[in-house]
Amino acid sequence: MTEYIFFSVIVILILELINFFNFKNLLFNYFRLLKKTKLLINSKNISDNSKEKFLKIFSVKFFQNSMKILFFFMIIFITIFLINFFYSGTISKIISMKFIIFSILIALIYINLKKYVKSKL
Repeated sequence: MTEYIFFSVIVILILELINFFNFKNLLFNYFRLLKKTKLLINSKNISDNSKEKFLKIFSVKFFQNSMKILFFFMIIFITIFLINFFYSGTISKIISMKFIIFSILIALIYINLKKYVKSKL
């Protein structure tokens, strides 16, 4: 029973990290920038000098977004490995089908409960 509570806390922690880092918008901006870069490179109306300037700007933005995404995943992996360090066998339980189904159910319940509470406030 305590194992399920422990894994529920892990799932809720990961969901809150996703909300804190605004991960959905981060990925959306990354792919939007990728699309802009592709259009810029394929454009025949823009001079090479202008393309060069824009590509430098886009490359800095790509680097910033990539570092944010990398930092997000590093936090999640470090958290999981720290938990595994203190409670051995956690990683093998996390990748089991039982935990995957349980985590999906907990995530759905948590998201719906959070929406319900926000709508009442």
